[in-house]
Amino acid sequence: MDIDLLSDCETLWPMLELLFQSGIEIHAMRDPTRGGLAATLYEWAFSSQVNILVEEENIPVRPQVAAFCEALGFEPYHLACEGRVVIALPEKFAEKALEIIKNHPSGKEARIIGKVLDKAEKPQVILKTLYGTERILENTSGELFPRIC
Repeated sequence: MDIDLLSDCETLWPMLELLFQSGIEIHAMRDPTRGGLAATLYEWAFSSQVNILVEEENIPVRPQVAAFCEALGFEPYHLACEGRVVIALPEKFAEKALEIIKNHPSGKEARIIGKVLDKAEKPQVILKTLYGTERILENTSGELFPRIC
């Protein structure tokens, strides 16, 4: 069986340099290498004491990764993802930032995946599923796959 897998390692600087030069206000930025998307979002939720809503249909997950996770019972949002960046910025800059990123070859899969909801004493990351329901996206825990670099 042949599976078309590609490395996700990639330098982010050429794409991000354009974003920095645009004057867009950036609140937070992180690559989801350790702990995946879930850990990144929980780090931000806890540090800012806010709830975050993300929409599953907008999170780019390659079909090969989705199939792997489905077969083995993994959450794709807990897996390390190199060569990608998660950015938090004011909503008024979202479309402009997305346009800048998507115009770079490394940013073709970029999407607006969610938003900050409200202040919270016990912050959570909420995932709006493909079925339109909402569930808590659990934070990354336990042992993750090691990265071989």
